[in-house]
Amino acid sequence: MNNPYFKIYQTSDWVFPYHRYGNTGTVHSIFETSLNICVSNQLLHISSSQYLSSYGIAVSKENFNTLKASIRIGDIVVLKAHKIVIYTRRNTFVLDGENSEIVCLCSHEVSVNQLERKELLLMVNHVLKRQTIGIENSDRFETVQKILCTPPIQKQQFEDVLNFLIGRGIGLTPSGDDILLGYHFGIYILTGVNQLTGNMHTHFLNTTIISRCYLEAMVNHRVASPVFELNCAIKVKEKEKIQKALDSVSQIGHTSGVDFLFGFAMAITFVINKFGGIHDET
Repeated sequence: MNNPYFKIYQTSDWVFPYHRYGNTGTVHSIFETSLNICVSNQLLHISSSQYLSSYGIAVSKENFNTLKASIRIGDIVVLKAHKIVIYTRRNTFVLDGENSEIVCLCSHEVSVNQLERKELLLMVNHVLKRQTIGIENSDRFETVQKILCTPPIQKQQFEDVLNFLIGRGIGLTPSGDDILLGYHFGIYILTGVNQLTGNMHTHFLNTTIISRCYLEAMVNHRVASPVFELNCAIKVKEKEKIQKALDSVSQIGHTSGVDFLFGFAMAITFVINKFGGIHDET
């Protein structure tokens, strides 16, 4: 019996070649539409072709469902430069990336004026009105929001924000981490400033490995494909594309996408407040 041989359609450059973090690993976690492989404390995300993680690969929906039906957490994985081999009880699955499209999902700066920022914020808030974030309101959370929306932010203030947000919330991607991801993304594309600098890795140890991998990818400006599409839509300033991208991001995970947009909205607010005295700078 031949081993199932699946084509990898797309690969994030952050995890290519596939053995860049090590040659052996295990299946770490399995979800409805994705799974994670752990290699030397770094994750590699596998999904169907509708979604590409900042640290992932994408196969066809049919192949993903076949794979998911057979694997278990702890199954052994061997990684080569262009192939990933997963050993399950039923089969040995070979994922072939020889002709995979290598994708750089890099966030990039956009040029928008104050009016366009305000219009973007209205669009984001319109999406958020229909949703609920994963962190309950509290006096401390309100203080964190005020800090993140009000320039300038002092170093100690941002440390306090990190201590509050990172790892806060339930599940494998805590809401506080997703809020921070959205905030960092917004600050970077609107100002070019990398908010998550310095000794971030110490903070990242205070959350789950899945969130840590997303945060570390974000520090290096890698984002998931729906966020990348949002970035591109904002750059070309087409409202229909922006709206479609916002809706797509909001559907990520249980509350992950909504939490991300909540952080993004605070970043836009911060930039609006920073340039509050400028009528139409470009």
